[in-house]
Amino acid sequence: MSAAGTPHPAMADLQLQLEQLLLASLDPAQVKPASEQLRTLLQQEQVEQRRLAYLLLAKQIVDGRQEEVRQLSAVLLRRKISKAMAVFDENQQKEFITSLVARFSQEPSASVRRAVVHLLASILRLATLQEAKRRELFSALSHMAMQNPSPGTDPQQLQQQVAAVSTFVAVAEACPDELVDYFDEFLTVFRHAFTCAAAGNELGTSALKGLRSLAEFAEEPDQQKKVCALVPNVMQIIAAAVQANEEDVATTGIQLIDDL
Repeated sequence: MSAAGTPHPAMADLQLQLEQLLLASLDPAQVKPASEQLRTLLQQEQVEQRRLAYLLLAKQIVDGRQEEVRQLSAVLLRRKISKAMAVFDENQQKEFITSLVARFSQEPSASVRRAVVHLLASILRLATLQEAKRRELFSALSHMAMQNPSPGTDPQQLQQQVAAVSTFVAVAEACPDELVDYFDEFLTVFRHAFTCAAAGNELGTSALKGLRSLAEFAEEPDQQKKVCALVPNVMQIIAAAVQANEEDVATTGIQLIDDL
């Protein structure tokens, strides 16, 4: 993510300082003072200074040279997401979100992708996020999640699909009341994930976790009926998990059926 358009005479120095603090935060001997300095950097009085600090932190998710730095940057931004989005202007918000979605296919590290998934989920759960932006982001993620992979499909495409489904799961796990209107969209994504075998059992097990969370806020009889209609898919995932000795996955599926 670019910090262009934000004037600051010492931007390069600040970027270097931020990178050094992130690296120091990974060292047990330096983590406490480094964390305090990072906190100070992100809590500067002037809005322009805070904005620049958050923009540069977002840039580290994309450009950080070390996997651990990219992951830590995503985790820090997730914890400060409401403050970061509050200081970003419209274009910066859009560029920030676009850069995160792009990491689904471009980021080689699974740990970093997971951190980005939870960061995007935190954005979708923001009460202050404009509804039009929320719907646009859900639409983009849904498009990725609803792909139809086949054997020989580009691994990056599968990687992107798994990350998109995982984002829906992460949002569903928080069960935010304000997202109940998206129930059918979540259900459609999870139903499709159950039918995709190209990524092995990964998509199905991810959707299993999401469906269990979705079932918790399925209050309308029609919604409950739609969830129950997926029981045969759940049984297939349980059977595959038992065969693969994935006890946790099988247990989650059994608990879901018990809940229903």
